[in-house]
Amino acid sequence: QITGLGTELLSQKKPGDSLDILGPLGKGFEAGKNLKGKDIALVGGGRGIAPLYFLSQKLRSYGATARIFYGGKSQEDLPLKEKFEKEGFDLHWSTDDGSSGFKGFVSDLFKTKLEKLRPERIFACGPELMMKKISLIAQEKNIPAEFSLESIMGCGFGACWGCVRRIKRDNREEWVKICEEGPVFSGNDIIWEEGDE
Repeated sequence: QITGLGTELLSQKKPGDSLDILGPLGKGFEAGKNLKGKDIALVGGGRGIAPLYFLSQKLRSYGATARIFYGGKSQEDLPLKEKFEKEGFDLHWSTDDGSSGFKGFVSDLFKTKLEKLRPERIFACGPELMMKKISLIAQEKNIPAEFSLESIMGCGFGACWGCVRRIKRDNREEWVKICEEGPVFSGNDIIWEEGDE
């Protein structure tokens, strides 16, 4: 999906072309071998599913059960659906328009599935509103959750302050740079913007 200059340049690349990439930067999901035998929910919306695909592989290698909750605007916005199915993951999906799977938002699908499932941890990435809703559900059900925040990162090193976000630390608010201290944060630390309830 072309959203700016960077993705436009990438869209012009062909298989076999080389790229110079610097990364990964920052802090990732806290998903270690201590999750062996645990039931983990991965909730991804839109492009946010990409890092969760790799996380699902890592969790499986550790012996955890990764349940995938995947949402998109329409059927065309679920490019990894077949890949998850072929690899035998417990996959639940939704589309806003109802063209495939549950009709509605992935956060609503996730909430309905929690009537029967009880994950021990939630990892999520996607649109801000989706993650905010998942955070509220996690707090209500007392499930630890981590969120990979999306932000345009001008430099990736913390020099430009273009990716700052308010979080809570020690009962006070502060601004942090997503590129340095994130992009993954505990749901308990993130200050979600008001509105869009």
